Amino acid sequence: LTNASQAAFEYHLDLSEVEEINSASFGFDVVTCVDEPDGRLGPGESVTLRWVFNPLEPRVYTWTVPIAVAGGDSRVVRFTAEGYVPDDSERSSVTPLPLPMFQRVPLPGQCVFLAAERLLLGDVPSGARLHRMLFLVNRDPARPWAYSFYSEGMEVAAESVSFTPPEGVVPAGGHAIVRLTACFSAPAMVDLDVRCTIQPYQPPPDEEEDLA
Repeated sequence: LTNASQAAFEYHLDLSEVEEINSASFGFDVVTCVDEPDGRLGPGESVTLRWVFNPLEPRVYTWTVPIAVAGGDSRVVRFTAEGYVPDDSERSSVTPLPLPMFQRVPLPGQCVFLAAERLLLGDVPSGARLHRMLFLVNRDPARPWAYSFYSEGMEVAAESVSFTPPEGVVPAGGHAIVRLTACFSAPAMVDLDVRCTIQPYQPPPDEEEDLA
């Protein structure tokens, strides 16, 4: 839940249907809200409500949770979860990671490496911001290298993924830290490539004069 207004408010989760599901399951907690159903959010604050699903039967469970805001409108969130019996004899033909997360073999003349070349962000709630740290390592002991992240031509990447700073210098024998921020405004399955260009660092003319 996110409070995007300029005033604080109190909220309440109606867990009546959750209690009905658990009661119909002989008192077993099939659905559990880990967090308190009542709370208060200040301006700009957010709270994550965690759920635990422990099905007793291989079927689809559906329940709704009305969220009442004191002095405001109420919203209803609908949940659907499916219980199943795992079959160890069946093996998935889908490979979740078709490519390695890390570069195994350096290219000829390559001096700068990304600590991770593939990032799995998982499920990101709509409107939420997810941050990851990227490390660029320079194995050249004598020369700094400049880097630039580009998402040109990729509308989804340009609107949803950003790098801070988007460009910079990796010192000789050192490393640079870049923060990736992902924020998606609508549900979507996103799989994209972002280009990182590495080239020898050319100091500005005034810097070269100072060194001389």
